[in-house]
Amino acid sequence: MEQRTIGMLPISVGTSLAFESLIANPKHQIDNLMLNVSTLFRNVFQAYDTNVRNTIKADQLYQDMIQDLGGIHEVLGRISKNKTPNMVAYYCSYAGLAKRFKHAKIWTPHKPIQLAYAQVEDEVIKRLLSQLRGHVRLCDHTIPNGLRNTYVMTNHIVDLVVPNGYGEITLIESHTAALKEKDQWYTKLTGGSKFERIPFNPLTLQVFGDNSTNFKSNDFKYKAIIHELAEKYKWTPMTTIERVKLGVASVQDEDLRQLLSQMLNA
Repeated sequence: MEQRTIGMLPISVGTSLAFESLIANPKHQIDNLMLNVSTLFRNVFQAYDTNVRNTIKADQLYQDMIQDLGGIHEVLGRISKNKTPNMVAYYCSYAGLAKRFKHAKIWTPHKPIQLAYAQVEDEVIKRLLSQLRGHVRLCDHTIPNGLRNTYVMTNHIVDLVVPNGYGEITLIESHTAALKEKDQWYTKLTGGSKFERIPFNPLTLQVFGDNSTNFKSNDFKYKAIIHELAEKYKWTPMTTIERVKLGVASVQDEDLRQLLSQMLNA
């Protein structure tokens, strides 16, 4: 049987690396630890060599998922500064993305390898939800509401499009173990490493995309006007929705102004 690569913890390597970093330096107070099970599945799948990934059966991947969830639970008391976090595994269907983000280009699997991945993921996740009924929180998109000091492991950045009142949220990146607060979320947009003036919000997510995890990049004219507004009004990654609205309101083209406003208010 082919073996997946695990880290120093008995967990798939991409997930393990993130928790190894937290354990090595538990200086953060983590009240809520939220884990997107689709991201955990991705890390399990990618822990196998590329030459054999598509031969691994759903039963094996399911067992790997259970092992990883158990391994994470065992180290909870070692990752936070003062107390053991509340661990929340959640699953987003993303079924309502097109309805909410009407002007976005929603990414869907279409190549054979993508369709095969989606099929085995669906099979494993359905079994997981059935066996752990009541222990995995269900949502369409947007993380379940936490209290404060919430740390989220997800590769679906749309999960972080949350309304006011969710408290402080920190993104935990798999593999790199980077911890990213809101002022760094723009780096998850397509090409975002160069977007030092672009805040992360529903508008920029739809315009730039998220490296085709859920959103493809939109038309160039939308990207151009956002960069223009960002320079003109000196936006930063922490520029508020209210300030972005003021910039959008200055767009002379009425149709474009209305469309950008609709994107921002999604």
